[in-house]
Amino acid sequence: MVCAYNRDYMVPQVTYLTVNHNVCACIFQIAEHQDCSNFERSSYKLLGKSKKIINMESLVKPLSRQKASFGRHETFALRYAWLTKGFQALLSNKDIFHSDNATIELGVGKNMVNSIRYWLRASQMIEDSDAGLVPTQLGQSLLSEKGWDPYLEDEATLWLIHWLLCSNAELATAWYWFFNCYHKAEFTSEDAAESLADFVRNNFSGKHSERTVKHEVAMILRMYCSPKGKRV
Repeated sequence: MVCAYNRDYMVPQVTYLTVNHNVCACIFQIAEHQDCSNFERSSYKLLGKSKKIINMESLVKPLSRQKASFGRHETFALRYAWLTKGFQALLSNKDIFHSDNATIELGVGKNMVNSIRYWLRASQMIEDSDAGLVPTQLGQSLLSEKGWDPYLEDEATLWLIHWLLCSNAELATAWYWFFNCYHKAEFTSEDAAESLADFVRNNFSGKHSERTVKHEVAMILRMYCSPKGKRV
């Protein structure tokens, strides 16, 4: 893969979308560069400052016919500062994403507040609980003020977040499909959109707006590709 670093969006941008989905090396890199964790390679577990084991396999959300999500980002791509800003705001106020003051505290519009919440959930930095939205163990280890990389300065962190998105078939369904199931070396955005629509029709129960589903491809290409032409 040939990749370029883009500070506007949170994920590594790629020139060629041939992806090696084995990101263990980047997780090792975080452990080594941050000098604050040990990695047990044989069982894919990350041991952080808290000395609690994070089982990376448990973070994979496999494909389910009953669970799929499309368009919940409110058409806003994941931006560079959003995860840290939203995560640390949640630590300060557990009800921030339901607060009337969220737009003021986060400094964004209402739809962007919803988008930040979505991206935090899709990247598995926060999760739903009986008490509402709460930080995950990995989110705490990574994005808290004394975390491994709260300001996302290590490119390996971006690859880890990329893997977390692409492994989350429940909340980032189109990302899961694109990086795990769509293997064309060259395609147009229209080709990919039609393929995703077919995939959704054949693999999920319930109704999903075809227009919304197809728009997911445009969002993925916007996040990962330089806008140099229609063919990728």
